[in-house]
Amino acid sequence: MGQTFLFFDDFLLTEYRQVVRRFSRPEPVEGGIFPEGDWLITVEYVPEEGIYRMWHRRWLQLPGPSPRPDARAYPVMAVAESDDGIHWRPAELPPETDRLTGRFPSVCFSGVTFCDEFHVYRDHTDPEFPYKTAYVDKDEGGEVRMWLAFSRDGLRWETERTPWLAAARWSDTQNHLIYNPVTERYQITCRKSFVDRRVFLTESPDLKHWTRPRLVLHPDPGDVPCLEFYGLPVFYYEGLFIGFLLVYRPDPGERAKPAYRGQTVTELVYSYDGLQWNRTRHIFLPRRHPGELGAGQVFGSHLLTDPRTGRLYIYAYATLREHGVPGPSGVLVYGLRKDGFVYLESVGTGYICTKPLLVNGERLSLNISAPHGWVSLQVSDVEGEPYPGYGFEDFGRWRGDATALEPKWEGRGLERLVGKTVRLELLLSEARLYAIRGDLLPFHGADPLAGYG
Repeated sequence: MGQTFLFFDDFLLTEYRQVVRRFSRPEPVEGGIFPEGDWLITVEYVPEEGIYRMWHRRWLQLPGPSPRPDARAYPVMAVAESDDGIHWRPAELPPETDRLTGRFPSVCFSGVTFCDEFHVYRDHTDPEFPYKTAYVDKDEGGEVRMWLAFSRDGLRWETERTPWLAAARWSDTQNHLIYNPVTERYQITCRKSFVDRRVFLTESPDLKHWTRPRLVLHPDPGDVPCLEFYGLPVFYYEGLFIGFLLVYRPDPGERAKPAYRGQTVTELVYSYDGLQWNRTRHIFLPRRHPGELGAGQVFGSHLLTDPRTGRLYIYAYATLREHGVPGPSGVLVYGLRKDGFVYLESVGTGYICTKPLLVNGERLSLNISAPHGWVSLQVSDVEGEPYPGYGFEDFGRWRGDATALEPKWEGRGLERLVGKTVRLELLLSEARLYAIRGDLLPFHGADPLAGYG
């Protein structure tokens, strides 16, 4: 089984010289603005229909007061469609999809009274009900609570009227439900109670019995004063958990509690097990220039690997004005190179050496960019002696840009080294290394372990 290694930290490395770690920022995609979209975004490619589908919140203006106590409109789950994942249009769903679809054709789920603070999750471990969501709705007594709903197609939903979170009020953020393959449990990143702007996590083996939410991310002394965390969408990417930490900076002059005015950006965080999180303190999605959508807030909401191109798309809810100030908003689409979150870049001629790796197959590839420079690769034993035929001189110098470069040493791959313990050594000039993939088991300790262990 192939492993992917990214370079958020030095976990895979033994040594490097004249190399720096740099975090990327995705670029807005031309034409990637969906003004009708709101927060709580999920996107997937539907190969059976040849389209991309987006779930997002939509606010409806209906007679009478809003069923959500702190809002003036009626929140529901709506659907948009796209042919390329960039240009979007509201869906036209069959009238029987939901009780409100006949009047509002893009609405797919409105709950019993309303549907808010949701995240649609595609669960590949469940063939019967692959689509799941954790959302906000009222109970029979009129109290707002957290619920689960299930769907066979992502459009027609069946509710489970057993609250998953017992709290004084509710978790008013994007309640991000995923299945964690490391713990073999479902988990939701949430708030413990209404407007508690920190990141909590609750787990369940069966979607019925949930642990008490525990705190996993809290602002620390290294942050600017009075910072708050609005939420944490989580994505399992190539054996690693990637998180979009929504960092909210309230107006320090506002005396109302909780603070309602402020700015939001998205910080990149990561985890090896989905439970213990590491902050990069890198603003992945900053606020945009005044007058542009995103000048007030940018909430990273969904990460999609385009199955047709391998490119990464990030979908963000963006506002023109600050939090709590009425104004235009919508969904922005950002693009990023495959594995492009972070890279190691040479300064002059750089050198990288990995930890010992057990070769358990022939596959090896590099995601690397050196259009004007070069890279060379050597395979050595644990002591640093190159294996015969696998030295720098056998590889030569490669120039170009590839997300899956398969190294060859005078036409040879790793087939002669299967079963051996090796180190990969790289020389780089004017080059960026994004990822290493292959049939490799790293020795983080005394024994080789799959992935990050």
